Order: sequence, then C-alpha cells, then structure tokens
Amino acid sequence: MEHTPIDPPRTLAGRLREIGPGIIVSGAIVGSGELIVTTKLGAEAGFVLLWLILFSCVIKVFLQIELGRYVVSSGHTVLEAFDRVPGPAIRFGEGRLNWMNALWCVMTACAACQVGGILLGLALVFQMPALGLGGAPGWVWAMGFALLAVGLLSSGRYGLVERTTAGLVGLFTLFTVAAAVVVQGTDAAITGADLARGLTPSIPPDGVLTALAVLGITGVGANELIFYPYWCLEKGYARHVGPADGSAEWLGRARGWVRVMQLDAWIACAVYTVGTVAFYLLGAAVLNRRGLAVDDEDLHGSLSEIYTAGLGEQLGLWVYAVGAVAVLFSTFFVWAASTSRILTDAVHVFGFRRLDAASRARLVKVLGAALPLFTWVVVVAIGKPVALVFVGAIAQAAMLPFLGIATCLLRYRETRRELAPRSVIDPFLWLAVLSTGAICAVQVLKAFGAA
Repeated sequence: MEHTPIDPPRTLAGRLREIGPGIIVSGAIVGSGELIVTTKLGAEAGFVLLWLILFSCVIKVFLQIELGRYVVSSGHTVLEAFDRVPGPAIRFGEGRLNWMNALWCVMTACAACQVGGILLGLALVFQMPALGLGGAPGWVWAMGFALLAVGLLSSGRYGLVERTTAGLVGLFTLFTVAAAVVVQGTDAAITGADLARGLTPSIPPDGVLTALAVLGITGVGANELIFYPYWCLEKGYARHVGPADGSAEWLGRARGWVRVMQLDAWIACAVYTVGTVAFYLLGAAVLNRRGLAVDDEDLHGSLSEIYTAGLGEQLGLWVYAVGAVAVLFSTFFVWAASTSRILTDAVHVFGFRRLDAASRARLVKVLGAALPLFTWVVVVAIGKPVALVFVGAIAQAAMLPFLGIATCLLRYRETRRELAPRSVIDPFLWLAVLSTGAICAVQVLKAFGAA
C-alpha cells in the first residue's frame, strides 16, 4: 500500500469532513437485520427485548474501533490481521489458510444466502397486489436490482459507494422515524410502561432463534465488523498515517487518524441505532398487538402494517415500498461492494495469486459484477427470503465470539502500546467479547434443547 503522510485534522469540524466509512457500513446494518429480523423480533416478543437491541447496537462498537485502530495504524487488512492470530492453519502449495480466515470463509458463504434473501425481498416489494405494479415474476425484479448494483459498482470508486449509501441511509432513516412518530396518534401508541418493560433485561422463552439472530445481525454484525476496516483503508486513513517508522511524527499522525476513525464509528452507531430501535418499536407496537407474524408467506403484507397503521392504507403502502427498497437495496449494494474488496484481498492473502494495486482494482470491478449475479442465482434456487436472511444472521452470531477473541489478541499483542493504552475502554471491550460469547452459547443451547 502506498503511503501518503498527511497530518490529521485538529478540529471537530475538520474530523467531521473526513468521516465516511461508518456511513457506508450503516447502509449494510440498517437493512435486512432491521427491516426483517428486528421487526420480526418485535412482532414475536413485544417490547421485552428492547434492551437487547440497544445493547447489541452499542457494545459491538468497541470491537469495531479496536479492529479499526489496528488496521489504521498498521496498514494491514483484516484478513492479514487474522493471519497473524495464533492457531492452526491449512497449507496448500504456496498458500495458507489460518483458522480465523477459515471461519470467515464459512460465514461469508452463509452471508451469500442472507443477501440472496435480501434480493428476493426487494423483488417481493413490487409484487404486493395493492401497489398494482403488474404481475412480473420475482426473479425478473431480482434480476433488475442485481443489474442495477452491477452498474453502480462497475466504476469501483469509493466516492460513488459513499454517496449512494449516504442517500439511501438518509431516506430510510427519515421514513422509519416518521412512521414511529405518526403511530403515536393511533391505538398502537407506545407508552412509558411499554418502554420501561422493554428496558428491563429479560429473555422470553420463545423466539430464541430470533433473539440469537438479532444479536448477530443488529448493530455491527460480524460481517460489518470486517467490512469497516476495509473502508477505512479505502478512505485513506492508513495511507495518511504513513510508514510505521516509530517516530514522534508518525505516532502523532496515527493517534490523530485513529481519533477520526473513532468519531466516524460513533456517528454511524447513532444513525443505525435510531433506525434499529424505530423498526423494533414498530414491530412490537403494531405487529405484536395485532397478532401478525413476519414470515415467507406474506413478508411485505405484514411488514407494511408498521407504516399503514399511522399513515393510512395507500400512503402507508407507498411509503413502505420506497423505504423497503432503500433499506434492502442499501444492504445488498454495500455487501457486494464490500465483499468484492475482501474476496480480492483473500486471493492475495491466502496465496492464490499475488496482486499489485492495478490487479486488485481490476478484480474488485469483476467481483462487483459477479457477486450480484451470483446472489440472483441463490434467489432462483431457494426462494425463501426470511429463511435465507436467518442463515446469514445465525452464522454472524456464531462468528462474533471468535472475532472478539481475535480482536483482543490484535489489541494486546500486535498494536503499539502508545496507540492502545490501557484505559476505561478496556472493560467495555471485554464486556463485548464475554457477552457476545455467553449470549450466543446460551441461545444455541436453548435452541437445541440442551439448556
């Protein structure tokens, strides 16, 4: 990676001008997890798991920041960082697959199912009879969105990804928060008692698999934790730090750009937490009280109720359609853009082929076209959006404890102490690691009847 040392901004206004990676990742976060999984959880459990939603959104940011700190200061990619984690590895010819990278491969395969569900969910929006948009089959609409993503990703430019995602994030956040406000004027209004019940920690006996999926997919999921440092690299944070020569100047630049990254991560957290909480509260207030389920049979018919309850039948349906397209397409688009970059890195890190900068750029463009078309094949082959989304959600939840362990190893073994001093943040980092591991273990045991 070519280094171009640039001094970090010293003022808050200057730092705000340099944010961006978090907005891109927010486009993946406030997507299928929030529209489908979080709303489904609200429909099943009512308000009682609001605390889990908030906890999930906030606690994993500490893992996100530590991975970002390591990548920004070292210039290494996430897969290169995983390769430095101690443990077994598979060797093949000149190549090497570390155990953490092997787990990443499994999770990424499951994520392809999840994104296939998102693409099918997009297609089903246009098949809602009440919209009167004609009877084109789902695979045709899915192909249209896949080709739209291919067109947008054909340039491979960071700026286009950032601007597109920012527009989509702003659109669906505005619509969803507005729906949550309007519903207060209906019989589904959210009361103080509802919020108090939701903020009291408890886990209902049913909806266990959904709760596990929510922990994995709401807030920064395992996929987004891995996506984020790649966008920090592409934004230029690590390039601006310059070569790690250990000088006082380098240390000052590294600290400054890490502060920019931290601000970026927390602003993104605020954005996706607002959207996530709004979806959950709407699911609990509208769907749970009406006894409606979120499933493959009438996915959008049920989900649209969270808008029509406050906005009326016709307006609510169209607002829902526009919001659902923005939510789901942003996730699909960011996944394809991010995964094309990580798979390109995998080709290099795993030893399949050594890539220079020009070769990387070409392969990113090729994969940016191939991945949307591949997910279209998944849609045609399986065709169950909720089930597909849950495959990826549970895989991400299972990956989180291992990702937490790897993050701590990188912080305490690989990151320079001057850049990661022991502080009040450390207990929150360990809480993130321990809680994601403990909750995932308990929920998996409950799901299989062993606890």
